[in-house]
Amino acid sequence: MTFDITFDGGEPLPQGIYGAVVDSADLTDTRYGEKILFEFTVLEHGTRVPGWAKPSSHPKSNCYLWSTAINPAIKANGRFRPEDVVGRKCRLELDVYVDSEGTEKNKIVRVLPAEEE
Repeated sequence: MTFDITFDGGEPLPQGIYGAVVDSADLTDTRYGEKILFEFTVLEHGTRVPGWAKPSSHPKSNCYLWSTAINPAIKANGRFRPEDVVGRKCRLELDVYVDSEGTEKNKIVRVLPAEEE
């Protein structure tokens, strides 16, 4: 049996805006209730960046803001499904923070539409 595991460097990316693609958007039961785990890959660096969002339709919620930035048709359709965003390009505005264990990590400040090509 053979397999290949790729480890990222563990270092967060510097604060800035990066092109990314949505790898997954899965509803996950957490100790804080149900949340959507968005997994992004930053294209230029191959770094994976997770982001959590409450499954809310409120126009100021991360779920709404992120999904409609990734796919504007979601706003017109009035509904969000994972297949509406997975595989789509976007841009991430990232910041760096220190978690409760003292490790520096990236935090998603905003998800922006992909740049026009």
